[in-house]
Amino acid sequence: MKKRIIALALGTVFAIGVFAGCGNTKGADKTVTSVEDVLTATSDGIEAKAENSDAESKDDLNQAREIRIGTNNNYFTATVAYQKGFLQDEFGDEYKISLHNFTNGPQQIEAIAAGELDIVQYGDVPTTNSYANNAGVRVISNLWSSDDAYALLAGPDSGINQPSDLKGKTVAVGIGTNNHQFILKVLEAGGLTEADINILNISSGSDQLASLIEGSVDAITVTQPNFDNYAEKSGGKIIVTNKDYNLAATFILATDDFATGNPDTVARVLKVFDQTNKWIEENLDEAVTIVADYFGIEETNARKYWDTRVFDIGWSDELTETLGATVEYEYEQGLIKAKFDPKDAIDTTYLELAGLHTK
Repeated sequence: MKKRIIALALGTVFAIGVFAGCGNTKGADKTVTSVEDVLTATSDGIEAKAENSDAESKDDLNQAREIRIGTNNNYFTATVAYQKGFLQDEFGDEYKISLHNFTNGPQQIEAIAAGELDIVQYGDVPTTNSYANNAGVRVISNLWSSDDAYALLAGPDSGINQPSDLKGKTVAVGIGTNNHQFILKVLEAGGLTEADINILNISSGSDQLASLIEGSVDAITVTQPNFDNYAEKSGGKIIVTNKDYNLAATFILATDDFATGNPDTVARVLKVFDQTNKWIEENLDEAVTIVADYFGIEETNARKYWDTRVFDIGWSDELTETLGATVEYEYEQGLIKAKFDPKDAIDTTYLELAGLHTK
């Protein structure tokens, strides 16, 4: 996996726009919380929990009786593990296991603040932001990475043929998402900044497409597997993908309380996820059907999502460096008050307990 630098930018609109909205979940009611709730209704941080766990004996750990997992659209691993009963096979009657579907990472952060989730999965943008804002989580593994996840799609009459042509144009993008991070890198490549374009904060891909078709925006950011579909429907063209700008990465995180209180349980979840990925590779047709049915999407889209991402339970020094580059960029943009060492946000203990690779 070639090294690339991931750049992050979250404007103040992130706190106003992203945290204010709240999507529905399967099997769980969601409570809308403010950004203040996210910053205050969480644990006091990893260091305090680590000190407490050192004082506890092993007999005092792993006492939870429920595992609540958050996932996003198209995320194969947890969905297949749950739907095929692999998690239930591992834990039997020890735990009640529930899977809750969200449309983006910030919604999962809201659910964490409300005490509704134990293990979550979201991209590098909300990962960095949630740790910087003391959301009470730690990164425990990679989920997937991709250099073909995001693209800039320009309308047929936009006059956009390269990044520098974006000057003065209107672009639809979800503020505070990985797509927002991507468009900032594209602007940088074109010698531009966010101030050189007009951004409309539209998170929904279908709403972005509708805006492009009606001509109210000149370009949109598209998430794979919608590259070809959206280009055909709009008559537009793909200008660039994230291949030459940044590596997209999504991580598995656990709340500090759950991770320190149930280390063996967390390790077993990761082991099931790893085994699930191996099962998917050998039974891709069935896995695609499971994911498509669960999320209500076309099987062709689900398959393309898997094919354009590398699902891998583990960790590498490259991912640590990538997360560190994100922190540096965010701090330089004045979007976090202080830099932090990415190693402080990462805890490979659970991968090691599961016998999975860290390098």
